[in-house]
Formats: sequence, C-alpha cells, structure tokens
Amino acid sequence: MKRAVAYGRYSTDMQREESIDAQFRAIRDYCDRNKIELVSTYADEGISGTTDNRPEFQRMIKDAELGAFDYVIVHKLDRFSRSKYDSAIYKRKLKLLDVQLLSVLENLDGSPESLILESVLEGMSEYYSRNLSREVKKGMRENALKCKFNGGTPPLGYDIDEDKNYVINAHEAEAIKLIFDMFTKNYSYSDMMRTLNSLGYKTKRGREFTRNSFYEILNNERYIGTYFYSKEDYDGFKGKRNYHKKRDKSKMIRIENGVPAIIDKDTWAKAQEKIKNNKNLNRINKNGRFYLLTGLLFCGECGSPMSGHMQSNNQGNRYYYYKCNKKSRTHKCHAPVVRAEKIEKEVLDCFDDVIFTQTNKDAVIKSMLKFLDKETDTTDQKKSLEKELTTVEKQIENILDAIISGISSPSVNEKLKELETKKETLKASISRCNIISYKSSNLIDEIKEFLNKNNSIYDFTPQEQSVILKNFIDKITYKDKKITVQLKMLDRADIYGAGKRT
Repeated sequence: MKRAVAYGRYSTDMQREESIDAQFRAIRDYCDRNKIELVSTYADEGISGTTDNRPEFQRMIKDAELGAFDYVIVHKLDRFSRSKYDSAIYKRKLKLLDVQLLSVLENLDGSPESLILESVLEGMSEYYSRNLSREVKKGMRENALKCKFNGGTPPLGYDIDEDKNYVINAHEAEAIKLIFDMFTKNYSYSDMMRTLNSLGYKTKRGREFTRNSFYEILNNERYIGTYFYSKEDYDGFKGKRNYHKKRDKSKMIRIENGVPAIIDKDTWAKAQEKIKNNKNLNRINKNGRFYLLTGLLFCGECGSPMSGHMQSNNQGNRYYYYKCNKKSRTHKCHAPVVRAEKIEKEVLDCFDDVIFTQTNKDAVIKSMLKFLDKETDTTDQKKSLEKELTTVEKQIENILDAIISGISSPSVNEKLKELETKKETLKASISRCNIISYKSSNLIDEIKEFLNKNNSIYDFTPQEQSVILKNFIDKITYKDKKITVQLKMLDRADIYGAGKRT
C-alpha cells in the first residue's frame, strides 16, 4: 500500500478558508477511497502561501528525503503554494525524491491536459493572492491618509478608539514623558529601565522594561503628533520587513499633527540631537581616541554642537581637536577649532575646583536640595489630586449602582464615560507627582554618596568622567578662547569659586 502525508495550511488573510480539520478530513476520505495509508500530517496555521518560510512545510520537505512516504496530499493546490516559482521548485524537489503531489479537489493524473490545468490553477492562485494584497494595501493607504490606525500593536502611550483613531493613554503617556526626560538628562539605559520598573510601569505588552525597550520609543515621531505610515523598509519579494531600516521620507505617508502629541517638539529635538551625538561619538572613536566633551560642548558663535576630529601631518603625528558641526549650503560656521587636550583639561580642572573642593561638597548638596525643593515639591498638589480622585470614584460608584437598579439613559452613560476619563487623568497626574518625588530623592542620595566617596574627577577613566560631567553639567560653550560651563541645579552664589573659571 502506498504511503502518504497530508499538508494543510490556514492563512489569516483569506475570507473563505477551509479549516485545517476540514482539510485533513477531506484528505483522509480521499486516502480511504484510493487505498492509501496516511502516515503523518503537517499543518501551518496563519501563514501565507506566498512564502516558503513555513516551519511545517519545510519539515515535510526535509522528511521527504528520508523516503518515508510516496505522496504529499493537499486539499487544494493553493494549500501547497500560492507562488508559481515556489510551487515549481518544491514539486521538482519532491519529484526527484519519487514523491508525488496530489490534490483532493483537482484531478491531476500526470497527463498533458492535467499539466495545463495545473499551470492555470497555479497562475489563478498567485493572481488572487497578489490582487488581494493590492486591495488590502489600497485600503490601508486610505486609512493612513485619514490618520487611522492600520493594525498591529499601538505604541506605548496610545490606545485606539472604536473609529480607529489614536487617543492618549494618560498613564502610559507619563512613562513616555519620563523616558524622554531621563534620556535628555543623560540617564543611562540601565538607570531608565530600573526607574520605570520600580515605579510600576510596563511595556505595551505588559512586560518590564529592558535596555532594548527604548530604541523604538525614542525614534517614534508619533509622540510629537506626526502620523506616519510605511516607514520601515519592506522587501516584498522576500517578504521581510526591516524595522530599523527606514524608507526615504518621500515614499512615506507623513502627516503633521495627525495624532495627539505626548512630547513637545523642543524635548524631541533634544533627544534626537543626543541620539545623533551618540552616533557621532561611536564613529569618531574609530580614530582611536575618546572625546570627553561630545554632547556637552557647543559653539559660542552659532550654538551648534562641537564634535571631535583628528588630523595627521606628513610626519604621521596626530592632532585631536573639537570643531563646530554646522554645515549648510547657505552658511558654514567659521569658528576656530580648539585642541582637545587643552579644553578637556580646562573643563576637568574647573570641575574639580567647583565640585570636589572639600569646602564645596556640602554647598553642592545644599544648592541641589534648594533647587529640588523649589522645583519638585508636589506634596500639596498630590493631596489635592488624591482627594479629587476619591470624589470621582464615589461618583462612578453611584452611577454604576443606578445602572444596576435599572436607571439608564444616554446622558447617564455619557456622564459615566466622562468620569472614567477624568479618573484616568487624575491617576496619571498622581503618578507624575510620585515620579518627581522618586527622582529627586534618589538623585540626592546618589550625589551624596558620590561626593563622599571621591575627591577628584581625575580618579576616573575618560568614559566615567564623561558620565559624571553629564550628570552635573548642562552645557559647555566655547567662544573667543573662553569656556563657559553651565551647571545643572546649582546656584552659583551657593558654590564657592563657581565663577572662578568661566
């Protein structure tokens, strides 16, 4: 008795698809009628036939090499493949292994007429698949032009309403604001991760944040209100999408103010500048030197960032310097370059004078506490919000009791919806107060510990020095051979010698 295996496939993009069980039932009946022994089954669920990247299909082809069966039986030929190219390739592979492809619904007996019929059926199957894809893409493009959600998982910070519009999720939006705030203030990814997880925030899939959670968030233009569609590079022939490789902007649909914004454009610009500087740092380091002030040093002439460069003379000697980055067709900044060793030593000496002098350590803590008390005291605000939340929750409870007792109307339902929205907004505001309190208390503790344990920035490696400088310094400006250092959260009047070197 001849032996056979059954292959079934279910594609989620089909409108009238036979289920896997129905396909296998028909194949078993076919085997009974034709006295064929069915020895195994293979099934791919939710996978298109336009690709051969199907786990069970590939396992079946590999098993055919063992000589364990004589036939592969499918319910219809389009279950085997919807690509004429793939169909021809894999049928030839099976033929070389003395395995024949059979179809329950299409009688293909190997005659010349059946070969023509098989070719027509395969061509119609591929046409159907490509036409369906074209119609789906057309509908998605129309949705995109109206700034509608086009499927998948919405980004953190947004929900999708019944009309497929983006709406802000107030609680998640606070996490987004916190991520951008920490990133622009030079928190490490590890610190960002620990802070978000300790505050109870989760990713859109309900998991804890990891170091890899931030790439898509920090590069997502939706957070400044820009709707985009077809942003990632897509290889239609290979059926692969590269989420890190972006298409040319002229080929995207991009609509300003198409979705509600969570982040202001100034914060977005700072984050993108930092991403750019990080990339420049990685590229510049290839010349064998770490540029300490990258991301902190700015040109006093035009305000653009200054980045490190290297130049060699005819004798092979290398010279390292910082240079203004501004380049455009209309204007190129002609500010002079500055030797890297010279300006880095000046900044480090200044930092030691201001921060690590024993007299100043207590003053630094005092100044930072004064700043944080003024900027981050949210105690009264939090109490007021919690009181308002209690009132709103009681109102919601009363409306729900009324609905349960049979009292309901459109106006009652609308009021309930309004109160639920207000409840989420209040919870998000309370969460924001908790964030501010958490960040300020932890920051002060970290700074106290750091200052008490160390006496000079020269005790650290250049990479460690860079992190320390970014925690204390907001910006360094160089103009006319003069260095101006702007410190974070510090009042110059509180710090002895703060104006000594500028």
